[in-house]
Amino acid sequence: MQLLKNQKTDVLFKGVMSNQNEPLNIYELATRVQFLEEKIMDGIEQLKESHKCVRSDVSKIKQAVYDPDKGLYARLKVVENTRDSDSKVIWLIFSGLAGGFITFLGSMLMN
Repeated sequence: MQLLKNQKTDVLFKGVMSNQNEPLNIYELATRVQFLEEKIMDGIEQLKESHKCVRSDVSKIKQAVYDPDKGLYARLKVVENTRDSDSKVIWLIFSGLAGGFITFLGSMLMN
């Protein structure tokens, strides 16, 4: 409907839509229909082109998120694995220090 709100289109519809007593001839009507058809086809072509661009962009986003080697989920998995291993190392160090401190206190109390 947006295509039909153009000034040129309003001029074309003026004779058909108004209550004129003179009938329009078939050639004028065919010309107007052909113009409208071309306008609609141009709009459809523009939609197709923009659809291709959007489709390409969505495909790139999908690849950036779901790619098994470089995607967002692959990077997130690496970060989670690193965090888990770092957490294990921290607990190991903390346990070692706590055990060493307790052993030191025990040896000091025994002497």
